[in-house]
Amino acid sequence: KKVMMLTKAVLDDPVIRSRLEGVGVLTREQAIAYSVTGPTARPSGVDIDVRRDDPHCAYDRVPWDVIVFNEGDVLAKTKARLFEMMESTKIIRACLKDLPEGPIETRVDEVPPGEGIGRTEAPRGEVFHYIRSDGTNRPLRHKVRAPSFMNIASNVVAVKGGSIADAALTLAAVDPCY
Repeated sequence: KKVMMLTKAVLDDPVIRSRLEGVGVLTREQAIAYSVTGPTARPSGVDIDVRRDDPHCAYDRVPWDVIVFNEGDVLAKTKARLFEMMESTKIIRACLKDLPEGPIETRVDEVPPGEGIGRTEAPRGEVFHYIRSDGTNRPLRHKVRAPSFMNIASNVVAVKGGSIADAALTLAAVDPCY
């Protein structure tokens, strides 16, 4: 209820709309060229989501929608995040409804030597992990490519033509984690 109330308050406020609409536009072509992910890509019309495109866990067993807009501005990024909160609630409720009985934790007693990769959809977009093991309980190498690494670079084009105040909003809409 509170998320719906916040969404309605933001979307119905003419001051917020006038401040965010048309600011920091990242076109679909620019989003693809900069390889942005998650809620930086989807508001620019790029229909990608690791949970749908490479399903894992229970994402392919519960109903949910990928939120995509085409405007590419800060308002579209704001709407995407608001609607994605509702989708997250939908996913959580569906998982709890169908949660099977039994242990919810996997015990790992031995780690075999080798290497692996994995990716998932984090709140800011696709997060990628690479890990190498020598068979001990400590990794030899663990490399993370966080979504902010991909998304921040798009500000080079998204801030062009705007004011300094617009640049701050445009960067904040990407929700960088340094």
